Amino acid sequence: MRPASATQHSHQSSTSHQNSKRGSGEPAGIPKSKRNLQALSDLNHFSTTDQQLPPSTSSRLSSSRVKQSLKIDSTQFNSLTSAYGTLDLVKEGLTMPVSNKENALKQQYLSQRQDVLNHLTKQMDDTLNSQTDWINIQSIVRHTIQTLYDLFQQQNIRVGQQIEQLMQANNRVDITEALSKKADVEDLSNIVSDVIRATSFDHRPELDDLRKQLTMKVGKLEIAQTLKANTAVIEELGKENKLARDKLDELSGELDQLRAKCEGERQDSLQKAAKMYKEIEKLQVGLERKVSLELFNERVESKADKQMVLNAVINKVSKIELEQVLQTKVDRLDFETNINVLKATVEEDMQSLLECMGTKASLDDLHYFKSELVSKLEKTELEAFRQDFVDRIANFDQRLVERNTLLQQFGEALEQKVEGLVQGLRHSMEDQLSLKLNFSDFTSLKSDTREQFDRLNDVVAVGWSEHQTKLEGLTARMLSLTQHNESFSHETRADHQRLRDQLSHLVRERSEDLLRLGELMKDSAKQTVTDVLSELDSRCNHLSVNLSQTQESHSREIQSLTQFVRDEVQDKVRVDEVQDALRRLSEGITTKCESLRQEMGLSMQVRNEESLQRMNATFEQFSQQLREQQANLQQIDNSVEMKIGTVRSELQMKADKKATVQNLDVVNQTLSNLSKEVLIRAKLQDVTSLLDKKVNAEDYKLELTVLSQSLHRLSADLHHFSLKFDDQQNLNEILCAENCVARWLWKNGRTQGSIPLIQWDLESVNTCPENYQLTNESVLSVEAAGLYELTMAFFAKKRRAVVRVMVNEECVCRKDMDENEGSIVKKVCGIEFVVLPAKARVVVVFECMENGYQGVVQAEGFVGLRKL
Repeated sequence: MRPASATQHSHQSSTSHQNSKRGSGEPAGIPKSKRNLQALSDLNHFSTTDQQLPPSTSSRLSSSRVKQSLKIDSTQFNSLTSAYGTLDLVKEGLTMPVSNKENALKQQYLSQRQDVLNHLTKQMDDTLNSQTDWINIQSIVRHTIQTLYDLFQQQNIRVGQQIEQLMQANNRVDITEALSKKADVEDLSNIVSDVIRATSFDHRPELDDLRKQLTMKVGKLEIAQTLKANTAVIEELGKENKLARDKLDELSGELDQLRAKCEGERQDSLQKAAKMYKEIEKLQVGLERKVSLELFNERVESKADKQMVLNAVINKVSKIELEQVLQTKVDRLDFETNINVLKATVEEDMQSLLECMGTKASLDDLHYFKSELVSKLEKTELEAFRQDFVDRIANFDQRLVERNTLLQQFGEALEQKVEGLVQGLRHSMEDQLSLKLNFSDFTSLKSDTREQFDRLNDVVAVGWSEHQTKLEGLTARMLSLTQHNESFSHETRADHQRLRDQLSHLVRERSEDLLRLGELMKDSAKQTVTDVLSELDSRCNHLSVNLSQTQESHSREIQSLTQFVRDEVQDKVRVDEVQDALRRLSEGITTKCESLRQEMGLSMQVRNEESLQRMNATFEQFSQQLREQQANLQQIDNSVEMKIGTVRSELQMKADKKATVQNLDVVNQTLSNLSKEVLIRAKLQDVTSLLDKKVNAEDYKLELTVLSQSLHRLSADLHHFSLKFDDQQNLNEILCAENCVARWLWKNGRTQGSIPLIQWDLESVNTCPENYQLTNESVLSVEAAGLYELTMAFFAKKRRAVVRVMVNEECVCRKDMDENEGSIVKKVCGIEFVVLPAKARVVVVFECMENGYQGVVQAEGFVGLRKL
């Protein structure tokens, strides 16, 4: 709220008086200068207050009339209006609320205000000191403007003072911090209860008794020494606990390393399985590239079967007839040529046989499989390595179990020692303080010691539980790894068995195919021999007719031998046709060669016998070669089957040598690291020596029994204490009900509205927030109805004031300030008792009176309510 001067009040009273006389009009007898002065004073008054210009004044102060009355040009008029506009800005700046949290905004506002004031001063100085038509203005007008300017400067000084006071005032953050340091309701209730307990004279001991008790109390130095000794013991226990924690952390680190190594082993086993699956896929692809059984059966079915060959043989000439024909028609040269043709045919058959053998597994493939099998390890070696690894893991598990037992024993011994030390300390302190300490000190000391012991037990229990969980997780991990290895080995054996079954089935099929092929080749060779013999008979018969025809027929027969057996059978000449041809040839030849037959009969018979012998020998030799080839094929089949069996057995017994060596290196490295880490750890003798130094279980149990007995003795006192505590709680509730108070402070002197309602700044005390509430800055809300004690005090500087307390817009209390002429600060205070309804709205009005004038000045005070 801005202060107002006496001149402003006189102007306001005169202006309001003249306005009440004239209303909307103005007498014509008033001079123009006087009207101008009145207008400027009205403008000055309404520009420095928060009121609005009356309609008559606003109509008189139009721009045209002001320019005409002052006789100034537009530039000077604009300067004056800008000055008044700047004055409005200053007024708005004064009424603008200053933020308690933003100091930067305060500085910005001050800089803007200083710029506005400088601009306004410059404009006014230029206007007053100008040498234009302003010098011709009447003296009363210039005096009025000068007075307005001086008044503006005075107001500027006062505004600066107000701003400095606002800048120096405490902000809301400082007030909040100060309030946070105040005592709350619980502390206040505790203090009140302590005061009531202290002021109660019931059951008070006499002065002599108090002196005797004080003489029996322990001294401060003795307590300090005892605490120092206890702190040393507690520090020792803390160090031992820290060592135990370090050991547990090291063991957890070892377990993590072992877990990581097991995970690495699992990854390696998975990689090996993936490689093995890839090799199996390669073998399957190689098997798919081989000829299938269906295609082989189709090729075999395309050949002549046994029935067709037999039918063809039946249609041929018999051996007796062939001998008869050979006795009469065989020639040596033709027989040799036929033998050469037969050899060529046999070589072609052998070539085809070799081509068929080329489709089978070669020696290179067998050597490759043999080299691959050499690179593998035997199954017994792999089982030995696996058994060694399992034994080492079991040994490591046994070591872990032993270490766990040792750690458990160490933890139990440590707990026993700690409990024994604590119990001994407690027993000694109880013996020393049983006659000197009062009940409350003993209770606090006992609770502190018990809390320390509980924290130590909790730490040990947490460490032990973490250790147990880690060991259980490691054991479960090892079991899972063992199961995974067993499942993987089972799957590997199943894959090997499936591969062996496929290879055996393939070998069995190939052997059956080879046997069928050998039989077919044997039958075809026999059939070929019979066909060759029959062809020799026919060629001998035709030789007598035409040698060239015989050669051509031989060449056709040689070409026909390269075809399939079925085509050869179809192309053969039937027996009837051969007999007819021979008959015709014999009839022609008998007439022409009768003489030659007689001469060459003997020689031809000899030659025929020799040729038959040679032919039989050749046939026997060819049959022997066929039998040898069949034996070789059978031997090859047996050797292939044996090789496949050995490969199968070696595959069953072997493993990947490189991977196994790598696994063994990793396992050896892991075991070496484990052995090094085990060597670094504490030995069993050291642990046992440390355990021997600890407290045994008997002492620990003895101390526990002593503690239980002491606690049993104290249970009766605790029951008595609980009863007293309940009584005190009831008393505290009664006292709290009697102390349902609230207090509000007013420091900045602000009021609100046409009725000067006090705007409260701070709620200093409120023991019952659900009853007392500050709904806004001015209204105090009281929820519960009843009789209340109203306490208030207000202070003001050099001003009289009237304080009214209004409940639901009705005045229930009025107080006037004391008239102390010599005192600078005036005050009003008092205590009243009022009856408030439910949900009452309480406001306080602060009116300042000075020489019959009602206004607002700087003041502060407080109001308090207490429910009776």
